[in-house]
This record gives sequence, C-alpha cells and structure tokens, in this order.
Amino acid sequence: RRNSARTEGPKRYGGKLPLALHVTVHDVDMVLWMLEGQQPVSVYAQQTDKLLGASGTQDSLAAIVRFSGGTVVNFESAWSLPSGARHMIDARMELIGTDGSFEVQCGDSGLYFASNEGSREIDTQHWPLISGRFDGDLARQLNGLIAWLDGAAMPIATGREALRSLELTLAMMQSAQSGEIVRLG
Repeated sequence: RRNSARTEGPKRYGGKLPLALHVTVHDVDMVLWMLEGQQPVSVYAQQTDKLLGASGTQDSLAAIVRFSGGTVVNFESAWSLPSGARHMIDARMELIGTDGSFEVQCGDSGLYFASNEGSREIDTQHWPLISGRFDGDLARQLNGLIAWLDGAAMPIATGREALRSLELTLAMMQSAQSGEIVRLG
C-alpha cells in the first residue's frame, strides 16, 4: 500500500499522470522482483475518482493480482488522504506466508513538528533539502539514471524489468476502467 495526501501527487502532477503510473508502478516493480520466476496471470482492479476526477486523475486504485505460482498480491494506492494527514506517504508492505509474516511501515520520516498554527512531518526520505540541494532516495534514483544515460555502469534494474512493471500496471488500469478481470500471458 502506498497512499498520500490529496495535496501531494495531484498538486505536483496536475492530472498529467494517472495515479497508477506515478504510484502503483513502483510497488508492482518491487513485487515482480520479489516473485522472480512467477508470472502474473490475472488482475482485477477498481478505482475511484470522486475527489480528483475533475483534475484528470484518480483518488484510489485497489488491485488483486494472481501469479503463476499461486501467490495473490493486493495493491492499494491513493492520493485521497486528507490534506492534514499525519504522513506525506502512508506506505506499508506486509507479506503473509505459510511459515511466517513480515511487515515494513514507511510512513514516518522520523521528524515531526507541531505548533499552534499546525503540524507537519518533515521529509527526511524522499526529497529532503540539504544545504540548498535536494537529496534522498528519489533524488539519488534520478541522479543514477542520469549518470547511466551519461555512460555510467548499468543500473540494477533492466529495461525489460521496467517494461514488465509497466505492462502489469497498465493491465490494472484496464481492469479498473472495464470492471472486468484481465487475463495475462
């Protein structure tokens, strides 16, 4: 799950990029990497656009994907948390297997400020401003891509892996728009 306040992604992208292609595709990429060797076989998804539809994007997307090895994955992405939400990004991953479970929560950045005028969580992960320059995981990803385009060694992920992530994300969008299960491969 990766959800954020309606003032984050929609403000930044102004309806130019669907929620799934900005948010969900990252989680799809991670799941495909974790389930290497399994292929997605079907997708069922639903979306809402009550809050942000007029601006050209979706509020939320929920998808269920079945893989060839029998694994079922639930994806949840939203740009609909209230503007005063405690977290800029409320993200978590939970794995439940036959012999155990595992959970990662990524909402807290570790730095929170409150005053009589309001409160906010200060970004220490994705786009922190350090000495007048952006840093953090997203800035480093973009800098790595730029370095690769300029001749640096091949990044960890390949173009084929990116294409697989995009194909599954587009299948989610197709299912959400049609309301039907999309069969893959």
